[in-house]
Amino acid sequence: MLDCHCHILPAVDDGAADLQQSLAMLQAAKQLGITEIIATPHIKHNPVPWNAIQEAFALLQPEAAKQNMTLRLGCEFYAPLLSEISLNDMQQFCIDGTNRLLIEFHPRYLPNHLTAFLNELRCRNIVPIIAHPERYSIVQDHPAILQDCVQMGCALQINGRSISANPFDKCSVTAKKLLKLYPDAFLSSDAHCPEHYQGLTKAQ
Repeated sequence: MLDCHCHILPAVDDGAADLQQSLAMLQAAKQLGITEIIATPHIKHNPVPWNAIQEAFALLQPEAAKQNMTLRLGCEFYAPLLSEISLNDMQQFCIDGTNRLLIEFHPRYLPNHLTAFLNELRCRNIVPIIAHPERYSIVQDHPAILQDCVQMGCALQINGRSISANPFDKCSVTAKKLLKLYPDAFLSSDAHCPEHYQGLTKAQ
């Protein structure tokens, strides 16, 4: 089983605070049946601390291998940062070995021309994966707004914790609607600590 959104790298963002917590997250993921994890640290500011991220990944990858788990490097790229980084430089932030980029938007402000925005990436052979769309207010009001994005080849990633949240919570309601509308969406942990894997367990 694949977890394509996880803040498991030690001390690089608001996820695992240190290697010990990263190892605890690996163990929690393994107990759930996860065999492959994409480490997706936040990329929100320029200059990007890519060297520190790569060092943290190099530290954790052999520990995952000891657990017979595959750890690959990606990121969770904050969309407004595209105004500061050339689109031609975006390939380095894709999931290792792929042309897929996990991209996060502001929860209240999606671009006015979302499909055109994403098409800029598609034209450079990058496939956007829209992170946790159930959190975005406009998607909560209009879940079908993502139809054009999916039809143009973008993917969606929904948090397991959203599915298992209070059933009257907007994120939970929207996540369930999105899974019905877009059954090919990735269901992932977005884990920042070992306890977050419990939400993915309940969602399955």
